[in-house]
Amino acid sequence: MGWSAAPRHNVKVAIALAAVAVAPDLDLLIGNHRGISHSVGAAFIAGVVAAAGWSAFAPSALRRDTLRVALCATLAWGSHAFLDWLSNDTRPPLGVMALWPFSSEYYKAGV
Repeated sequence: MGWSAAPRHNVKVAIALAAVAVAPDLDLLIGNHRGISHSVGAAFIAGVVAAAGWSAFAPSALRRDTLRVALCATLAWGSHAFLDWLSNDTRPPLGVMALWPFSSEYYKAGV
């Protein structure tokens, strides 16, 4: 999903977005899979971090793309949470904590 908003399309962008899209599964390292990292709040935080990193380290001529980079990161992270919401989760708690920080409930698609 982040690819559609990317300011450029090349291998580096594809690798970066793929890394962002799988990053929510890093929660497996702490044993709290499909929790806060699989939420709209975490996707927003990923976008803020991407924007901060881009504005700090990108060449000045490319800093105009900061909002697009943030949007790409948010969409890439959010796509992971969305696809996990659609998946067939069989281990409790069922679903993903999709609406954190607004709710700590777990949600699972009915399809």
